[in-house]
Amino acid sequence: MPTFTDWKSDKSDGTLPNTEDAGIFQYRHFIHWETVQSWGAGIGRKGTGTWTIQIKDPSGIVIFEQTVQISVSVLFFGFVITWFYYEDEDVYTTTIVDGQQITADNPVSTYLVGAEEGDMIPGGDTVSGDIIDAFYESAVYKMSVPVGSTFHVIDDRWGLGVQTRPDWQWRFGDGSDFQIDSTFDSFGFLNSVTSYKGTSDLLCQRSLPNHTTREQLAILSGSDPVMAVLRNGKTLLIKKDSNDFGMHESLDAMMSFQKRDDELLQGSVTMPHLVALRGGGYLQLAKSAGEFKYIRVGPDGAKTNGAINDAAGYKELSAAQADNGVITLINETGAPVASSADDGVSFQ
Repeated sequence: MPTFTDWKSDKSDGTLPNTEDAGIFQYRHFIHWETVQSWGAGIGRKGTGTWTIQIKDPSGIVIFEQTVQISVSVLFFGFVITWFYYEDEDVYTTTIVDGQQITADNPVSTYLVGAEEGDMIPGGDTVSGDIIDAFYESAVYKMSVPVGSTFHVIDDRWGLGVQTRPDWQWRFGDGSDFQIDSTFDSFGFLNSVTSYKGTSDLLCQRSLPNHTTREQLAILSGSDPVMAVLRNGKTLLIKKDSNDFGMHESLDAMMSFQKRDDELLQGSVTMPHLVALRGGGYLQLAKSAGEFKYIRVGPDGAKTNGAINDAAGYKELSAAQADNGVITLINETGAPVASSADDGVSFQ
């Protein structure tokens, strides 16, 4: 899960309290709800609270819009009340996220960390027997929130009583933990995988040959991306799921991936690297059980395994293939430390 700032209220003019462009956010609504105590002891009725809010960027464009309805049942016992929150009856109508209209082709789920579910958490001080104090915490949304964005309450209505002290608080993820890997395919398109706006998801994109227009292809769970496009058009992606890396393969230009078995990258490894070979196939390189190992998979699927002599104590290795076919291993200082003239069968 992402790391957040502390909860802070928006300023008196509605300016949100983020001090740098944020890639994720969550809000909570402090509810100080004076209910109507007129039904008699032990008798309860269900009431609803509903609000519509917007976030606008500094230029005034609506970048987030949402209506929420929650249900609460209130039971009175003299001067004491008990309330119940019906989480499964929440209704969310999210119409704009990240400045984009929500449609069937652009669903809310694309912008969520987890599910679009909020929660009611008791909070504050009860000053009399007919007041509910609680925080409603929203889902976590993945979107750009520029510095200077403002918050606007369009509507905030409550049944069974009056909302007397509305307050809104916010927390943001800084979106700074980005990882990226890119490669060209045989048609000159630049394919890239990056961590998605500070979350644990990966965003697959393709750039047209002029690299000024990017097309979003898919969002996948995982992290630490490493990718290569093979001569047969397959896109291979190594990504971290939970604590382990695994190999994933796409046959439809990164729009979807399926996991595949791989003898090197099963289990816990670190610092994986992937090279598409000129003659077909690919080379994987990673540190496993304290040493750097590699596996070469030829165009016919044949596999060759080996280990790299790292007596010098390499902290990290990467690999690249030159135009003449020689594969060179490069350490963390940028120095070449070994090479393979036989297409990755052996290294010296």
